Amino acid sequence: MRRGRTLTEAELGTAVAAAGLKLESVTPPSGGAPGTCVVSGKPLGPAPVDIEHAGRKVRLCCADCIAAFRADPERFLAGLK
Repeated sequence: MRRGRTLTEAELGTAVAAAGLKLESVTPPSGGAPGTCVVSGKPLGPAPVDIEHAGRKVRLCCADCIAAFRADPERFLAGLK
């Protein structure tokens, strides 16, 4: 593995297996691609903000997105499982 770039899913799986670990399947709490903010569409980054809506954890990229999400949560959650 090289430093300074994002690992592919296959590379991550190989690294985890080599370390003797096991990954669990995780459903992303936010819409779009895993690791993407439902409000801005930006990558979540190293310090995402978790909020709860209707008993569900929603992960946002930053505190600035909280007000927009709270103003119209259904808009941002449309299409989620």
